Amino acid sequence: MSPNKTTAARAALLLPILFLIGHPSEIVFSIGIVGFFLFLVFDSVDGNLSRLQNRASYFGKYFDGFFDLLADLLFPLALAVHLWPSHGVTVLLAGMQSAVAMAVIFILLLRLPLFTSMLVAERGAEGISASRAAHPRLRAWLHDNPLGRVLMLVDAKAMIVIFDLRFIGFIIFAAFGWLTEFVVFLAVLYSFAMIVILIVRLLRGYVDLDLHRRSRSAA
Repeated sequence: MSPNKTTAARAALLLPILFLIGHPSEIVFSIGIVGFFLFLVFDSVDGNLSRLQNRASYFGKYFDGFFDLLADLLFPLALAVHLWPSHGVTVLLAGMQSAVAMAVIFILLLRLPLFTSMLVAERGAEGISASRAAHPRLRAWLHDNPLGRVLMLVDAKAMIVIFDLRFIGFIIFAAFGWLTEFVVFLAVLYSFAMIVILIVRLLRGYVDLDLHRRSRSAA
């Protein structure tokens, strides 16, 4: 089986698994949770196949990553939908907040590289690298100041930390029967990460992009 077909098989199972998680029946919900964790475990299969078969491609990485991001986005919402009938609208709002915060995080993580690639296409890597010190104090603060380094570390490692906290947290919270509290925990975690990443991406964008004020829509 090719790596891309393996990814496609995982992708086809994602929405049915999320539907099972959102179902009010505890038995159906449990089946969905098992399926979701198997979905995550088999995330490594397509990557290993691509290396073993020497068929790795950027499309495969994009294809696989897209559905991983979709799973990250919809998991807390599906969990909230399952809890909603018995725990009220608050948990549903928390699940929606988690999904929105995660969506904004994805946009923030992609927006700066998108503009950087546009500048590279227009002016070449050397053409933009020479102007990267347009705001030297801010650039130095981000890389040398302890708080700046913390922000840059959060920007670089936030998704890995969120991934670990989410699933370790789920096991801990579920063991005590605190699934509602877990959804609220995700809403707080994702919202905090969103605010920090928003701040650091705006600062990085100001450092790297503000010199290039020319707009394609300008007269």
